[in-house]
Amino acid sequence: MDYRNLALLEGVARLGKDATARQIAEVVNLPQATAYRRIADLENLGMVVRVGRIYRIGPRLYKLF
Repeated sequence: MDYRNLALLEGVARLGKDATARQIAEVVNLPQATAYRRIADLENLGMVVRVGRIYRIGPRLYKLF
């Protein structure tokens, strides 16, 4: 995981419960294609979950708290 993945997680947290990939990309200043690809990786790791087009912090990340 590099700084862009961490930035995406921080973007999800900053936006609150309901964040689209486009909103997250804008908040962290990444190209949309990069954000979509990396968010998919984070989803596969359980760090974020997707409900429709909305992303939220995932259960694996909550376990760290």
